Amino acid sequence: ERAQSVEGTTAAALLASVRSVEVLDRYTVRLHLAEGKGAELLGTFASTVGSMISPTAIASGRDLVREPGDAGSGPYLLEAFVPDQRVVFVDAPGEHWDMEGGGLERIEVQIIPEVPAQLNALQSGQLQLVQVRAPHLAQADRLAEGGRFRVHRVDTFGQHHLVMSSTRGALADERVRQAINHAIDRDAIAQALLEGQCTPTVQPYPEGHWAYAPDLEARFGYDPQRARDLLTQAGAVGMTFRLVYPAGQSYEPVAQAVQSMLQDVGIEVAVAPGQSTQQLRQEYIAGEHDGLQTAIVAGTDPSFTVANYFLGGITVVGAAGGDEIAQLAAGALDPTAGQDQRAEIYRRIWAEVLDGAWSVPICQVTQSWAYAPEVTGVEDMVWATQNVFDLRSLGVTG
Repeated sequence: ERAQSVEGTTAAALLASVRSVEVLDRYTVRLHLAEGKGAELLGTFASTVGSMISPTAIASGRDLVREPGDAGSGPYLLEAFVPDQRVVFVDAPGEHWDMEGGGLERIEVQIIPEVPAQLNALQSGQLQLVQVRAPHLAQADRLAEGGRFRVHRVDTFGQHHLVMSSTRGALADERVRQAINHAIDRDAIAQALLEGQCTPTVQPYPEGHWAYAPDLEARFGYDPQRARDLLTQAGAVGMTFRLVYPAGQSYEPVAQAVQSMLQDVGIEVAVAPGQSTQQLRQEYIAGEHDGLQTAIVAGTDPSFTVANYFLGGITVVGAAGGDEIAQLAAGALDPTAGQDQRAEIYRRIWAEVLDGAWSVPICQVTQSWAYAPEVTGVEDMVWATQNVFDLRSLGVTG
């Protein structure tokens, strides 16, 4: 209830299915839900929205962002925080909710923007675990081949994505949007450009997630001749396409690759960087740009993804396809539906989005870690798929 009503809350929309909360005893509550809604709540409560915060800490009135102290219920306490430099956690005394996690007495997280500097610190023994990004994956792999270190990779819920405004000019024609999808060589972007730090895909969730649809991956294979034919049929050969992207981020090389691939099939592309992701999104929503090279991060529950990207937010799906998807999405919120039933609904939604060629999913971003052999539990960082650094599973042998 506090998360729904406290001033400045960002969780209220995610808890809209909850009408009231009834306390039954010290450890039990009953949630009263809006009719036909609530299936998404397990995912909601598994995220930061479900964080348990001490009522005593809340009542103290202190700034819990800067001075969390013992406000949480996890295995570690914050000992030191220096913005843009380092964060230090220490073992929390007594019992906590996950007694199997949190096996370390102390964790120090250092903020080092340059990956080469991180890898040098790993080799010298200053660091034991570092996150590696392109274009430095090959260097990390060479370290692993030497036997002194290990590398672990996992597909996250984030993806490189080209969204298109279906209300602007030739983009209103489905054949043009299909042509753009066929013109993009996802494998080349993922493997050559991003050094394997991305897995080609046409849907929001990676393989292994319960809403993943393996039969969809064959859709929109790279076929530049098919793209040219579709553009010819639509009378759109030589059309112009204004593509924007946030400057100073990994979007730039992807946007440039997209520009080259679209020009190869007969689309004149003007690429322009912008300073603010938020500003570019607002401009795109206002209809000022044909395309936006951006990132889409799927939610812990697919309902968040549909609400934030397909039916709201930057609205990947055009109005012509929104009604059908909204009806399907409503059925997936039914709390009496099992996960298999919900998975089938969301797979139908992904198929509807592809059928309309409303946008261009490119590849699922991979998170890569290089670490010393004495470090354990890297493969079990359960929130790695959402780029959350949940360090409970980590341990050190010897």
